[in-house]
Amino acid sequence: APVVVDPLDEEYPEGWDDDYDNQEVRLWSDKPPGSDDDEAGDVEIMDIIMYDLPMFIFFMALLLYIEVTACLWRRGRDFLLATAAWRGNDEAFKTQCAKESQTMIYRPYISWFAVIGLWLVVKDSIDVYGKCFFNFECWGNLDCHARILLPAEAECVFDIMLPAAVVTGVLICGVLAAVWGFTRPWASVVLIGTFFTGIFAIWTVSLFACTLWVLCAVGFNYFYFCMLPYIEDSPVWCEDLGSLAFATNPRTGAVRDGDKAQHWKEDPDGTLQPTKSELETLHWVERFAYHVSDFNHTHLRGLRVIWNGVFVRGLVLGMVGRRTRVFGEEHIKHLGSHDKVLIASNHRTFFDFWVITVCGLWAKGGVSLFSFYPVRSTWVYTNFGGMFMNMSFSSYAMFPPLMNTPSDKKNEEMRTVDDAHKWNDYAIRRVISDLKSPGVLCGIHPEGTRNTSEDPYDVLPTKPGIGRVALEAPDAHVVPVFVIGVEPDVWTIFKKNWADKPLEDPIDVVFGPRIDMVDLRQKLKEGTDTKEAIWAEAGNRVSDAIKELAAAHPRLAQQLRDTEEAERNRRYQGENPNEVVAAGAV
Repeated sequence: APVVVDPLDEEYPEGWDDDYDNQEVRLWSDKPPGSDDDEAGDVEIMDIIMYDLPMFIFFMALLLYIEVTACLWRRGRDFLLATAAWRGNDEAFKTQCAKESQTMIYRPYISWFAVIGLWLVVKDSIDVYGKCFFNFECWGNLDCHARILLPAEAECVFDIMLPAAVVTGVLICGVLAAVWGFTRPWASVVLIGTFFTGIFAIWTVSLFACTLWVLCAVGFNYFYFCMLPYIEDSPVWCEDLGSLAFATNPRTGAVRDGDKAQHWKEDPDGTLQPTKSELETLHWVERFAYHVSDFNHTHLRGLRVIWNGVFVRGLVLGMVGRRTRVFGEEHIKHLGSHDKVLIASNHRTFFDFWVITVCGLWAKGGVSLFSFYPVRSTWVYTNFGGMFMNMSFSSYAMFPPLMNTPSDKKNEEMRTVDDAHKWNDYAIRRVISDLKSPGVLCGIHPEGTRNTSEDPYDVLPTKPGIGRVALEAPDAHVVPVFVIGVEPDVWTIFKKNWADKPLEDPIDVVFGPRIDMVDLRQKLKEGTDTKEAIWAEAGNRVSDAIKELAAAHPRLAQQLRDTEEAERNRRYQGENPNEVVAAGAV
């Protein structure tokens, strides 16, 4: 039993100093606040009113906002898909669904943030005896920890945290049942049942009943919402909570609506991992960096989505957002959150893909916020400075590493041919494996190195790796991109972006139509030529598409300038451009 030290007792527990006045052991009180001083109780009530109540309203409003928005969008999409309003090739509808799906990528994180916030507020409100505390001085003392903190922690868990979890769970189930009752009736019935059983557990005032309810509610709801909907021939009464996942078939354009409709990874064993012999081709620092990046890439997807989708996105927009112009957005605006997208771009600077991703794909389309970009192993994976840059500026999105790139050859950092071939073969297979999972964006530079020529429209010869990836990932949208105007210096980019007229020196991103590889896949299947030759042919097709975009850029830029000049002239002459367009349409 824990030893409670009485300040008036002259005898002290064994192991404690006689100088009791200097011992911080008054860790809790056995009397309710206000028993000796009425003002203390008033302070507790005022804390609840002034702090806990506003925080409760904030977190509940946040949860209601995201769930009601999802419910309205889901209801509208269900109506259009079930009626003649959906024509199967409506690009405007696909674009709307794509943007909705991208926005709802944040939904689980916002909802869980609100739920945890509600639980903390409820816990703080019912902890009127101050049972949940943390004493740092006692934490470092083993005897104090065993005698004081452990019993107090047990009381905190079972007397405060568990009841707070029950109350919060009941509130959440009631709110979700009310929100989704008109769109997902069977799911609402399950939530209502969980709600009333939770009310009964609270009414019993039984620790056993509350514990049993928490375990059963979590287990049953996880089975119903996270497992049952994805089995083959799931029953009609099995419903999700309004998934807004969206993707399209790259060949036919057919819509894939909801989580269950997505083509999930074909490999049931999980992520493709390197063999022991493949790992031995890496230096020890590279192996360490690879395992860290692989763990983040595989198990911490949510962290990358939040970091890159919020912080890095804001940083890139602050650096280039005012200067960037996007051409060909009609080729990407229908791409949704669960599409598998392979981007092939020319390579001029280290920042090309962040401009393409943030200002192009995320701003104009609904592409997934989970992205990765194969990178050369040298520097990024060979020293801790490169690892820190990979972590801080991309959440380890520069993955997987590649050996013997042209940059390595230029810097005389080449590996043996056998080692490089063995590892690069794994890296390409890993990219192909990851592109079989819905909601993935992969960016590859077919040139394999930065093009430092003075001609910004020059495109170096392509490498066969991009051709192999494009051929062996048949469910991926292969989109060519040409980017021009990005400077290699960060300070120059920042100054030009915040100049008085940033568009006088613009950054242009040109997207092209999806590259079709059906004929080459058929040749590969029939074996009419060697695999290497077909990979090279596919790579050349990608490179040719990028060169076509480079050739078209001057014309597209001139058309934009002519359009802007015509609009300025109409405004100068006192005409309303919208009225002119409407008159022309009539």
